[in-house]
Amino acid sequence: MGRRLVSRYDTRLAATSHRTSPTKAEKESLEDAAVSILGVKKPRSDWGEVIGFGVHAVAVIRPRVPTRFDTDWGHGGVVVKLMRRKSQRFVNFHRAFTTIPGLASPHIQQSVAAGLSPRCHVVLEFRQGISVEELLDDARSGAHSLSRAIGRTILTQLLTEIIAPTWGAGHRFWDFRAANLVWDAERRHLALVDTDFFRPSAEELMGTPGCWTQRDRMEGVALRRLPGVVEVLLGVKRSDVRTALEESGLRGCLHGLGRSERHLRGRSGSLSKGLKIFWASLAQSSGG
Repeated sequence: MGRRLVSRYDTRLAATSHRTSPTKAEKESLEDAAVSILGVKKPRSDWGEVIGFGVHAVAVIRPRVPTRFDTDWGHGGVVVKLMRRKSQRFVNFHRAFTTIPGLASPHIQQSVAAGLSPRCHVVLEFRQGISVEELLDDARSGAHSLSRAIGRTILTQLLTEIIAPTWGAGHRFWDFRAANLVWDAERRHLALVDTDFFRPSAEELMGTPGCWTQRDRMEGVALRRLPGVVEVLLGVKRSDVRTALEESGLRGCLHGLGRSERHLRGRSGSLSKGLKIFWASLAQSSGG
């Protein structure tokens, strides 16, 4: 979706909740909520812009003016996500985010504040860059090419700077699709955003660390999706990716992260060694 000023609220934001177009009062209510949460004083018509929405979020708004969070996060350094429904568990998770093991990372979007009033919301740090989904779409359309070197850098940071530290802390998550990854080309830095999907893992890890029911399920989905992620980032055949994963034992390496011996299923190994074999196998089979 193209970016829209809040004052030109895109009616498609309401469509995902299976409602008719929002009324003027509904639009004003959302804007009033964002202004109140961010502490914007005397907002002008172009005070912010809607930069996204989703199944659970009715709008993600980035301010263009000073907010109450500027002292800690810099001018324009946050976004506010307004949710469709109230959830105390959602608020509790984001309030505790920076204290949860493995989540305080420069490669993960951080939660700044959360609350239920005037609407269920979370304030998040803004991550500069372009989503990997947009990067791939531009490459497919011919707007620009995505070199294998850039694809490899993105994949390496996903595995070593995002998955390895969080899984090593005992988390599991599966939603590392391209839309949730932001690439800052200038800094050559990858960040994971829209972190709500960590909540079930965090609740299990913090509440019942000996239970892996939720985390095993999410790990299974993640490992099934991994070949497709490698395929689109590197432009290689899915069969070559599967061969490289098998030869390197990379799935077993990832499975072993953060687990005690009691919770291991099969062999695990060194992630760095597994990655080295994986890259060598992929280069041999794909000729690059």
